[in-house]
Amino acid sequence: MKNEPALIFDHAGNSAPDLHGLPDSDRDWTLEGRDKRRSDGEKTKPTRQCQECYFVHRPSPTCPNCGSVYPVIGRHIDEVEGELEEVKERGMTPKQEIGLVARTKGLQGLIDYGRANGYKPGWARKQAQIRGIRA
Repeated sequence: MKNEPALIFDHAGNSAPDLHGLPDSDRDWTLEGRDKRRSDGEKTKPTRQCQECYFVHRPSPTCPNCGSVYPVIGRHIDEVEGELEEVKERGMTPKQEIGLVARTKGLQGLIDYGRANGYKPGWARKQAQIRGIRA
């Protein structure tokens, strides 16, 4: 079996470093759940209230008190037009990258940054034009 690169079609932006990251991103795996806390700092357990008898219980598909079956609520996912673009993990959020680019000095600095990050030729000139930097 060959080691071929994978194509990941991320139409929702879930591979952003501040969300889930790319499949080969480093992760801190744990079996510990996240604690949900009340405003006073105490941990809470998930609950559900029956709409028929108002019994409060741990989440389940039916009410343990009256046997009422809860309806399954589906979701609708909107499809929107978009454009695919290559994503390379740089270890920073898009906001951090924008700040880094904004602090880059001069046209040559933009050219160097663009080459180092695999941007298309002409990216640096367009950025310089936007900022009013003359070549």
